[in-house]
Amino acid sequence: MYIWSRGRSSLNAHRWMARWEKRAGAIAPLSACCKLTTVCAQFVVKVGEYAHVTTVSLWGIHLIIYARCEVANEITHLQTSTVATGLANVMGNKGGAAASFVYRDATSFAFVGCHLAARASRLRERGEDYMNICKGLHLGSKGLQFLHQFHHVFWMGDLNYRINNGDETPEEFARVIQCIESRQLWRLRQQDQLANEMRTKPIFAGFKVRVVLL
Repeated sequence: MYIWSRGRSSLNAHRWMARWEKRAGAIAPLSACCKLTTVCAQFVVKVGEYAHVTTVSLWGIHLIIYARCEVANEITHLQTSTVATGLANVMGNKGGAAASFVYRDATSFAFVGCHLAARASRLRERGEDYMNICKGLHLGSKGLQFLHQFHHVFWMGDLNYRINNGDETPEEFARVIQCIESRQLWRLRQQDQLANEMRTKPIFAGFKVRVVLL
C-alpha cells in the first residue's frame, strides 16, 4: 500500500497523481476491479498491480491512497473528511484531509495529511490546529473523536515543527547544518519542537515518531 500526502501544493490532486504514477512506473491503465463504493482507477507499477483507493483534498492539501488490488478488494467502510484551520477556521490553506477504512472486516485504519501553522514561534497555533483537526474530522461513528475509533492511525504532512536553535537566522541554519554534517543528531533531537511538545502537552498523544538514527 502507498499512502501519499502533500501538505501544501499549487497543483491539484489529479496532476499530483499523474506525476506520482509516472515516477512509480505506471505503464498501463486497467479497468476498475475493486469492491469500493467509488470507482477505482487501477494501474500497473513495477512492483505489481495497484488500485487507486481514494483521494482527499483541501485546497493544496492532498491525501492519496493506493493499494494492491488484492488488498483493495478487502477494503470496506471507506470514509473521507476534511477540516480547515486557516483564518477563522474557514480558510483551507491550513488544516487536514483524512481517510479511513476497514481491512478484511477486522482491522480499521485512518490516515491524516495536514498542513499546520508555520514559523518557529507559532507552537501554540500548531497545537490548536492539531486539536481542531482531531475534533473536526468526521470519521467512524458520530459523537466519538476519530482517534479513539481505529486500530491504527497514521498522521503525516507539513507539520511545520522546527528545531529550536535560535531565532530563524542564517547563523541558526549554519548550526543545524553543522550538527547534521558532524552526525550529532542527538543535539537536534533535544531541540526538536515536536518531541518536546509531545513530552509536555497533549499533542499527538499516543503517536510514535520514527527516530532518526546515527
